[in-house]
Amino acid sequence: MTKAIFWTPHKTFTYWPYFIAVIAGGLLPLAFSPSHLFWLSIVCPAALISLWLNSTPKKASGIGFLFGLSFFGVGTSWIFNSIYVFGNTNLFIAFIITLAFVSVLASFFALNGYLVQKYFTSLSIAKILLVFPSLWVLLEWLRSWILTGFPWLLLGHSAVPSPLSGLAPIIGVYGLSFFLLVLSGLLVLAANPRLTNPKGDTVNWAKSNLAGFALLILIALANGSHYLHWTIKNSELLRTSIVQGNIAQELRWNPTEVQAIIQRYQSLSQPLTHSQLIVWPEAAIPLTPNQAPQLYADFTKVAMDQQSALLLGAPIQVNSHYYNGVLALGMGTGRYFKRHLVPFGEYIPFEQQLRGLIGFFNLPMSDLLAGELTQPLITVKGIPAGVFVCYEIAYNALLRQDLPQAQFLVTVSDDAWFGHSFAPWQHLQIAQFQAAATSRSMIFASNTGSSAFIDANGTIALRIPPDIAGSATFDVRPEQGATPWVTLGDKPFLWLMVVLLAWAYRSDRRSKR
Repeated sequence: MTKAIFWTPHKTFTYWPYFIAVIAGGLLPLAFSPSHLFWLSIVCPAALISLWLNSTPKKASGIGFLFGLSFFGVGTSWIFNSIYVFGNTNLFIAFIITLAFVSVLASFFALNGYLVQKYFTSLSIAKILLVFPSLWVLLEWLRSWILTGFPWLLLGHSAVPSPLSGLAPIIGVYGLSFFLLVLSGLLVLAANPRLTNPKGDTVNWAKSNLAGFALLILIALANGSHYLHWTIKNSELLRTSIVQGNIAQELRWNPTEVQAIIQRYQSLSQPLTHSQLIVWPEAAIPLTPNQAPQLYADFTKVAMDQQSALLLGAPIQVNSHYYNGVLALGMGTGRYFKRHLVPFGEYIPFEQQLRGLIGFFNLPMSDLLAGELTQPLITVKGIPAGVFVCYEIAYNALLRQDLPQAQFLVTVSDDAWFGHSFAPWQHLQIAQFQAAATSRSMIFASNTGSSAFIDANGTIALRIPPDIAGSATFDVRPEQGATPWVTLGDKPFLWLMVVLLAWAYRSDRRSKR
């Protein structure tokens, strides 16, 4: 008789932890926008820590890698779209580049699993509630800055909007990631009572029930933080309009389409005569002021005649250098140079070796320079604004650099690179989180959408649907003051994670003596 290869009734199926890791990792992106299944940001990490608890360091590393591969494979699948569709790269190479990118990200989860099981071997409540969250958060922070950083799909971002949104201005994204993971740990303890008394023969139901009760109490307390106010609202509103041009990506840098692009933005803006501020998205006009001085003079004249300010994204030339920037015309003053450039999209690392090798390394506007970290703020009718280009808004250090001076925030973007994927929605959710964390209104202007007005609580007040050309007008309220997170930043919470790990490691060593 032929023996079953994968399963026999007398042999435990040992591959199920890996399958569960793949499923849990693949479901976690649904906690983020556009699905907003927030509860998955608690359940999926709980599944991961449950799998890790009874694993060797090597097995925990493998489980973590598959979890991360599935998580980023689903959550950042839009990377493939930008490389293959717009990067002029063949299917196989685009797949290999995407797989390599996702694998690097997944390695952070592999490292997390290995460290948890290698250096914190004692099965204890502290390991579940302190070690696991602390390592996750520190590795999120590491991922956010190493090799220019990728602060995307940070667990805390999923908490806006949710009952936990009120914690964003207090503890920021890393603090919220930690809070969510503590909730995950409590869920594990409540669902598996034996973990509350690992060295005993009896189940400690009191501790298990306490964990479930604590889970509910923490969520209720976090929900109550919505009633805390950290800033002072200005008495005057700023009537603002967003113009969404919806220019196809393949047309934006085509010289024959320049005039049509300009005419579209002009025609969409023409009815907005009562707006005090009009915002066009990133690189809305594919000409520098040096190339078309009369055009920009005309923009300025129209804005001045209407007593309005125009913020528009455009390439800016200074001597022989080019920047991705934002100009303020009319009743607005100043200009902004993008500070954090996208590798391979706006500059090519190892340019001499890679430039021209494949189409992806030869994208339009991929030879830009970064602006200075500290720049004078753009002002609109005398009100200072924090301006960001594209995914810069995800970088906390850049955001805090402009606060508390900035009284409202503006993000101009072009998410057409990522097509009909999760990316534009995830980007918008990050902007929502940063609005809540800073208690500032956010104007989010994107080329293909969704452009939106976000209030100081991180709630979308009004948006333009994606893939249409149109405009929207909303009264934005500037705010003054600083939230606790703006004042303190991320360092106190990150150092707390380090202290917790050091304490847990020392306790683990003592328990073995």
